[in-house]
Amino acid sequence: MDGIPKLTANELRRQRDRERYAALSVEEKAARVQKNRENRKRKKSASTSGTAIISTCAFLHTRVFLHTCLQKPTNLRKYFLRHTCRILLHAAQAMSQACPSLSRGNGLRVLQSASLHA
Repeated sequence: MDGIPKLTANELRRQRDRERYAALSVEEKAARVQKNRENRKRKKSASTSGTAIISTCAFLHTRVFLHTCLQKPTNLRKYFLRHTCRILLHAAQAMSQACPSLSRGNGLRVLQSASLHA
């Protein structure tokens, strides 16, 4: 027992995974490799296709954002809120092409008024 090192749970799991993969047939290994390639390609294309813009647009519509920007700022938070609202206003204006609902609705007007009054 002294000569055998104790393995952690993660090391045991990795060892079992390696053994399980080694036991696969050549066709099963090729199928797994192809599936992993497709998943990586899908994830890479999804991250560069503008989904971040859409999720940011959805965030701008939430009440949490509007409440944060429209509430009366205290002296400690006034500087932070003013600049945060202006940064988000510029982002919203840039996103109006990618997110038609932001330009159609009053979200951009609310952002402008929040930026001016913060």
